[in-house]
Amino acid sequence: MADKSLIETDGGQAAVAVAAGTAADAVLTGSTGGGRLCRVHCTTAGTVALQIFDSITTSGDAAAVLLYQTTAALNPGDTVNVQVPFANGLMPKCITNTPGVVVTFAKDTALGR
Repeated sequence: MADKSLIETDGGQAAVAVAAGTAADAVLTGSTGGGRLCRVHCTTAGTVALQIFDSITTSGDAAAVLLYQTTAALNPGDTVNVQVPFANGLMPKCITNTPGVVVTFAKDTALGR
């Protein structure tokens, strides 16, 4: 099985949209296990930053690690090439007025060769 924590393609295997201004957190990866956060593509501008954590729960996991935070000035069409490994899953912390984004990631066990 390929190791998705190492870059074989920087675009990712999957893409999930996060709606702008959504006030509810969601786990994007669907299951536990490591992988790599690849890119964040802005689809709708926001006025506050969106944070993406390494977590499989939306219940305020105190051990969650911040992987990436957008800027409030992220504009539609902007793409940020992040390329950061995660151990558990991807969970955006959504609050009112966050930007709408599409998150791409590669999902597999980290160092699974």
